[in-house]
Amino acid sequence: MHTQEINHLIARFQYKPGSHARLSCFLIALIIPLCFLLGQFYIRHNAGEFWHWYLLDPSYFYLLDGLNVLNGNPPGHIYHPGVTIHSFNAVLIWVHSIFTSGSIQSQVLIDPEAYLFYLSNIAIVLNAIALFILGLAVKITFRTWSPAILCQLAPFMSSIILKHAFMPKPEALLIFGTSLVIALMICSRQENPIIANQKILAVCFGILGGFIVATKLTASPILILPIILLRGKLPKFIFITISLLAFAIFFIPAIGAIEEFLEWLKLLASSSGSHGSGPSGLINLDHYPEAVLKILKRPSLKIPLILAFLAICVALWSLKGGHRINVEDLRGLIAISLTQVAHVLWVAKQAAAFYMIPA
Repeated sequence: MHTQEINHLIARFQYKPGSHARLSCFLIALIIPLCFLLGQFYIRHNAGEFWHWYLLDPSYFYLLDGLNVLNGNPPGHIYHPGVTIHSFNAVLIWVHSIFTSGSIQSQVLIDPEAYLFYLSNIAIVLNAIALFILGLAVKITFRTWSPAILCQLAPFMSSIILKHAFMPKPEALLIFGTSLVIALMICSRQENPIIANQKILAVCFGILGGFIVATKLTASPILILPIILLRGKLPKFIFITISLLAFAIFFIPAIGAIEEFLEWLKLLASSSGSHGSGPSGLINLDHYPEAVLKILKRPSLKIPLILAFLAICVALWSLKGGHRINVEDLRGLIAISLTQVAHVLWVAKQAAAFYMIPA
């Protein structure tokens, strides 16, 4: 190592920003999360009460199943499986009950709207916190604000995300989980990594992976991302093991409904139509390709995929020409694109735009 490089390394570890610099860093990282927070409250205000038909399903299902889990009963709405949101709602209802008197069940059933708005508030704040963490992670890694702000703008990529983010249902937790996956990807970046140990990364990715799948099965393709990004066979094995273990732990509150859940999976796998309908078979080849193209036509998917394809082509051409490129970043871009395409193929059987929120 040259003397200049050694001096640069020493200077990097010796530099400690002043309190004013740290404060300004935190304030800048808060800008987009606060915009998200205010935007969500504004959208929810204009959406009206949760008993309106377009909010009723599934908000009330998850409120009542949160109450079921709190009472020690398995949730009735187990198909997503959505266990994390059932548990999340159960904990929040219990916390709220500490500050009220009387039966929890009576309080929820007498005024369900108040509880739904309360659950919605927590979901919005939780997502804003995840965006704040994401912004700080990107700033620390890249040492500049432009990529940090771009990453924080991820939930604004589609109006569908904003329409579902404030409701106490799986999509709110998927936005939270996906934001943390992006942050973890940035933390694992080989150039100036925040988390350099691949085993620790595998454990973190595994916990998030299990959480996301227990929230909604349609988000399962996001597991492809860490498998491509993690380096070495052992970290990949750790990731798969921790993902399965985390899923099992998150599923415990719904263990009483596991037979119903497995029957639902069997029905989905044996029917070619959406949500277990249609003739027998895995997919309907007459409609499946059309559904794939329909999803890919969405600007929030096709534009990033086209730009990613062009960037990959330019990078490979440069590499072939003997130019130096960041291979790890190229692998990350390929991993993201493959995950998005896999998500499209996974969801196309029962195509719904909000199923694509993680992608």
